[in-house]
Amino acid sequence: MIDPPLLPVFTSEVSPQTLTRRQRWIDLCFVIGVTLLPPILASANYAVHPENLQVFVGTSMRPVSYISTYVTGLAVLFYVLWKRGSDSSFFGKLMEGVDIFRGIAIWATTFLASAIAAVTYTMIYQHVQGRLPHGLDFAQILGRQFPGLFIVLLFINPWFEELIVRGFLMTELTQLTNATVAIVASTVVQASYHLYEGSWGMVQLVPIFLLYSIYYARTRRLFPVIVAHTLADYLPLLWYALHHRAR
Repeated sequence: MIDPPLLPVFTSEVSPQTLTRRQRWIDLCFVIGVTLLPPILASANYAVHPENLQVFVGTSMRPVSYISTYVTGLAVLFYVLWKRGSDSSFFGKLMEGVDIFRGIAIWATTFLASAIAAVTYTMIYQHVQGRLPHGLDFAQILGRQFPGLFIVLLFINPWFEELIVRGFLMTELTQLTNATVAIVASTVVQASYHLYEGSWGMVQLVPIFLLYSIYYARTRRLFPVIVAHTLADYLPLLWYALHHRAR
């Protein structure tokens, strides 16, 4: 029995083997620039001016803006793959049923790593500043609008981030440089468009991004990371929704 491909097969007259290093760098800069540069710049702006984030969070256009960004980004990625004549094997091994359980294991591991980092940071911060650190509670913010577009948004988000930041960026950088550079670069890029969450958020997110990158570099399996990312996005909102309803 043949496993279904992770992505549709893209056909083109261009063979991936004919690409030069220069063409690969151009494609890489094009995809990352078009898909991630706007979120990176917006995140930096919100990090410097958090009052702008509060205004944006309160608008009804926020989910529409995010979904538009994700759909456009994936369209750009698929265009580049089509132009190259690449298929789903570009991202590594095909999807397997057991990948769901692998994804759950990755989520549990990253959750533990994030919790350890958060506790350590809290202890140090409290010792130095004399108070507890404070960050944005996105589970609470998004939980108020859990139905509707946010369910769609949180489904698309892991595919957008992992296909581009993990699958495309790491695959290209591994071939152009080495796996270590790819791991570091993917972690830094992903963290850069989460700067609006502040130091408290970064302490919790960076270990997660790093472990995702290490797993993908070692296994070339992308779907388990997508599963783990989906759980990481949905479970806090589900917890908030249930907790809020219980109250």
